[in-house]
Amino acid sequence: LCLDVPAGTQVGIDLNSWKVGDRFQGITGVPPGAHYLYFASSDDDGALVSGLFLYVARDDDVWVGRWSTFTEQILPLTDIEEIDRYRNGVRQHDFDYNLGRYPMDILQSWTALSNHIDSRTIARLAPINSLIVSSTAPGGEESTTDVSRTYFTDLSLPRTVHEPGEVTAVNLDRSSQFEELIAKRFAGNEALVLGELQFAFVAFLLGQSFDAFDQWKTLVRLLCSCERALCAYSQFFADFIDTLRAQVDQAPAEFFTVELTSNNFLHRSLSDLFELGQDTGLKDRLQQFRLAVESKFHCLFSTEPILNDDGRFDPDDEDAPAIVEL
Repeated sequence: LCLDVPAGTQVGIDLNSWKVGDRFQGITGVPPGAHYLYFASSDDDGALVSGLFLYVARDDDVWVGRWSTFTEQILPLTDIEEIDRYRNGVRQHDFDYNLGRYPMDILQSWTALSNHIDSRTIARLAPINSLIVSSTAPGGEESTTDVSRTYFTDLSLPRTVHEPGEVTAVNLDRSSQFEELIAKRFAGNEALVLGELQFAFVAFLLGQSFDAFDQWKTLVRLLCSCERALCAYSQFFADFIDTLRAQVDQAPAEFFTVELTSNNFLHRSLSDLFELGQDTGLKDRLQQFRLAVESKFHCLFSTEPILNDDGRFDPDDEDAPAIVEL
């Protein structure tokens, strides 16, 4: 239920958005599961976008928010008695005439993007005030405040490798780093990684959060560089491949040419993943993924390392492996 939203406001849920009219008071028929509600005061390119993740546990769950003229956001109600009154009104069909219906044609695509996000993931990562606010640029000044900061997992780990050969091995196969992160940052539960990966991608795609993009990029780069773990955690990586394919399916046609994802990051990550999976049980799944990406984006993936004219990795390539000569 979205109260007092001005006509002309851009409101979206999951993969659909609309410019709402005078009678709009919310969306009905939202299926159980994780969803992303987002809004902007207009559909202008420069309009600030805010949004929040919601988890619908049952068909009759009701979330209630009200438009703030001060912040130009839909803010969750906090008064329990007021919330209960509105919930009862919805369940008695008092608002049916003013509710738009959830677009079921997007459900399959949305589920592929969000099926690993549960209520715990949202509670763990969402800002204090629940709202994710669009940021201006990666590494630039953001419009977020302390209460709207997303609590992504710290993926950095102290370096414990000292021998030169070990440095090379760890950078070529990051399975040990993956396992250490699972143990130390994700309570031994690798499924939480997929939930965070999906949370970050949606917050970037729909919420225009570049903090979220950085988290998604870091996770993708790590997971595409785990040769040993592809076999040791085959079900996890099967789910990861399906998740990443769903994310790439939603990416715009210029995704491999825009500044954020051009050159090294995404193309290199996928090239590594396709190469490392050639001799695993995930080969067929990866081959289908590769053909789909090449067809959509008209790009080819080399299974050879990308070297410069001197036969070395480009020293300016932040994603190139660290090679230490003995």
